[in-house]
Amino acid sequence: MQSRIGVFVDEDGRTWGVPLEDRRNRATVRLLLALSRKRRLRVRPAYVAYEWLRNAVARLHASDFRCRDFGADLYLPHPFALVVHARTVIGDRVTLFHGVTLGETGTGPGVPTIGDDVVIGAGAVVLGPVTIGDGAVVGANAVVTTDVPACGLAVGNPAQIIPA
Repeated sequence: MQSRIGVFVDEDGRTWGVPLEDRRNRATVRLLLALSRKRRLRVRPAYVAYEWLRNAVARLHASDFRCRDFGADLYLPHPFALVVHARTVIGDRVTLFHGVTLGETGTGPGVPTIGDDVVIGAGAVVLGPVTIGDGAVVGANAVVTTDVPACGLAVGNPAQIIPA
């Protein structure tokens, strides 16, 4: 599946492309994802309007999705109660169910890196400088604090890693 690209023009006249995410996503989710990628605006009124719109859409979904580095075809079937750290890296064709948290541990720096074709189940928590390999599955309500290999499975609290 190939992504469509939306072209935006920033305040300096530079153009840049943003994938218009998976068509299965609701329009408000596509807007939330597009706003998450937007760079900080230098013009104060434009920045205020941008932040107001981003916060309104985030409140609609009760989500804190600030990730700026995510791949094509990110799918959020139930986009509610998501918490995604701004520096988290998300690959292509990833599915995040509701209640997923991707972020820091609070005791040290580092955020998760999610590979391509990953599915993260409802209520799962992925914390710290963790790498989730391509094609891996994180089960519902799993708490992942260690790396998951490609095509691996992480289930439980704390997560038990089942290699492919």
